[in-house]
Amino acid sequence: MSIRTLAGLAAALLVATPALAADPDQVVVSVSTGDLDLGSANGAATLDRRLDGAARQICGRIPGRDFTLQRVVSACREEVLAGARARADTMIAAARRAQTQLAARSR
Repeated sequence: MSIRTLAGLAAALLVATPALAADPDQVVVSVSTGDLDLGSANGAATLDRRLDGAARQICGRIPGRDFTLQRVVSACREEVLAGARARADTMIAAARRAQTQLAARSR
């Protein structure tokens, strides 16, 4: 599978299941991956930043010093990021395998 094929198949990574949403199944944020080289460290780092931003978008931010609400939002972000990063890790591993296979064929 080529990297372009992989990027085409994984044009967007969906991040969902927030703890704070009224209906967690209804909250989905699309995180674009089509422009990233997920086989590179820079591409993986950019994806991680995008996932973090999506988690903030889903779970919200805490104005002020409400420590109880901060714990709830932190738990939400951890839950969202755990699932999203697991999917991202699968995509990154597939991209790296594809790069390795392409490099082996070109020798």
